[in-house]
Amino acid sequence: MKLQREWLKDDFLSENAVNAAKNLGEKIAPENKDDKRAMKTSQLRRFYGALKKIEAKYAWDNGQFNALEVLFLRPRIAYAVGRAGEGNRIRAFSDAIKDCLAPNLTWKEFQNLCLWLEAVVAYHKLNNGE
Repeated sequence: MKLQREWLKDDFLSENAVNAAKNLGEKIAPENKDDKRAMKTSQLRRFYGALKKIEAKYAWDNGQFNALEVLFLRPRIAYAVGRAGEGNRIRAFSDAIKDCLAPNLTWKEFQNLCLWLEAVVAYHKLNNGE
């Protein structure tokens, strides 16, 4: 399930958003311990860490947020998709999130994106993400 940009607005944490995070976390997690197509925890955390780094940079700037930094996370995901090869589930992650990495993202939407991705990380781990 794709993350919808509308879900990032205002009071974001709707049941649809939580279900989308759960579905994506399950989809990108390994089906068994030998599953080479799954998204690795390190890949997911690297992207999450990049978002949190941006969040920390602007947390004390009273809304002086540069959303272009978020837009430039798209090439980072594209590189990971290309490197992973055909059939890897990192593409599902890319497809689910790339539309929300927009240059006109507001600070509130960005914070909600961070919360949503935190939920994806949790559900990935719950489903034996390694």
